[in-house]
Amino acid sequence: MGKFGWHRWSRLWYRATNPFHTVAENPIIVLGNQKSGTTAIAKLIGLACGQGTQLDIEALWEPNCKRILNKELSLPEVIQKNKRFFSSPILKEPNFSLLYPQLEASFPDATFLLIVRDPRDNIRSILNRLNLPGDKARLSPKEFRSVNKHWRALFDASRYDSDSTQYIELLASRWNTCAELFLKNQERVLVFKYEDFIKDKLGSIRRISRRLGLEPTVDISSKVNIQYQPAGNRNISWKDFFGEDNLNRIEDICSDRMEKMGYGLSFSQNTKANAS
Repeated sequence: MGKFGWHRWSRLWYRATNPFHTVAENPIIVLGNQKSGTTAIAKLIGLACGQGTQLDIEALWEPNCKRILNKELSLPEVIQKNKRFFSSPILKEPNFSLLYPQLEASFPDATFLLIVRDPRDNIRSILNRLNLPGDKARLSPKEFRSVNKHWRALFDASRYDSDSTQYIELLASRWNTCAELFLKNQERVLVFKYEDFIKDKLGSIRRISRRLGLEPTVDISSKVNIQYQPAGNRNISWKDFFGEDNLNRIEDICSDRMEKMGYGLSFSQNTKANAS
């Protein structure tokens, strides 16, 4: 069976079996920007605690995500038509970060976990994933067309509190949106820093699992270094990757929330702040 035949068969199967699935009443919902470690962390929490995990929810990809944001489509409608994707005790989908109010209304008993990563590393990793440069003032039409529609949505200014069209500024605004989600909802949303995961993968998964009300009973030591998503290039410095102008763009836009989330500014930004 060819690729497209298999995909069509899968859709028919999911549609036929949808009525036999039950939507989770009190799931753990994992939020976070693309390339912030959400896949690895959600998967490892599920493995450690013997819980099923839904890692991506195609029903919330484009164009449905934008239609929900524009109130042309309701999240409850999407959930009922795709109950299989919402039946696991742990749900992870990057677009959740844009849909938090709707998720909170649809899952009033859910536990929310936001994965956050330093915006300079996060944005560099996104651009690595898309094979895009970080040091240009503008992307060329060819470079922009090379990005598929689901990833291209990251550069949609209508989704953020921004009137910019500059690609680095848009990605910085997206990071702000995710950080602000936690800062405005600290009574409902737990935060887990990707950097803490990298420092102590096994220990940090155990600790965050317990904070989520789960008990880690499975040894996942052989699983913590599996690469669940294509890795970015961490060996190139922020300044070399972004250039000074684009690095300053990120720090200018994100500085307030970076400080609140415990991320320091570069030397040039600190010098600028002290001079003002």
